[in-house]
Amino acid sequence: MRRRALALGLAAGLLPLALAQGAATVLISEVGFSSSEFVELLVLERTNLEGYVLSDADRFSYTFHADGVSLEVEPETMVLVRNSQGTAERSGNLLTLYTGRDRGFLNDGGDDLTLFDSKGIAVAYLAYGTGEAVDPAPEGLWSGNSVPITASSTGLALMGTEPGNAASWTLLDEQHQGSPGQANPGAAPLTARRRR
Repeated sequence: MRRRALALGLAAGLLPLALAQGAATVLISEVGFSSSEFVELLVLERTNLEGYVLSDADRFSYTFHADGVSLEVEPETMVLVRNSQGTAERSGNLLTLYTGRDRGFLNDGGDDLTLFDSKGIAVAYLAYGTGEAVDPAPEGLWSGNSVPITASSTGLALMGTEPGNAASWTLLDEQHQGSPGQANPGAAPLTARRRR
């Protein structure tokens, strides 16, 4: 029954191709890597995030957990992982988690992030800039070079339909701060996004 519903949804253009193939259920959708560090995730399919891990493979790793807050999330939920102290909270379709760190974990000049599910399988990846902090992408999650950044870049927002392609990302800066915890203005609709 589920397989038929997925096929019908794909045929009608209502589901991203990645879901029909059993691929990504969560995407990295925005990152702030300057003074206010955060990683925003967009949930595409009902998922339990307990035990998921967000890592840059060099000096940062955060395992999703939340005392008293369910990590079972519905489609179109935004998950905001903030680099600060705080208590996990839910409000509507926003789940905010805190790393408990007081210092930055993302390199301003270049880094990569990988999201692993609770079984340790890489499900989302983002690479930006250059340098030693940018590690090779897990197979099948990224094509081509990392997202190029400038000295004034403060983050990145997913605007296109292919999260695993640098061309789908837009630079954030002091003039364009981004929208942590909210849909990226002008971004491709949820139904059009897919992972390569």
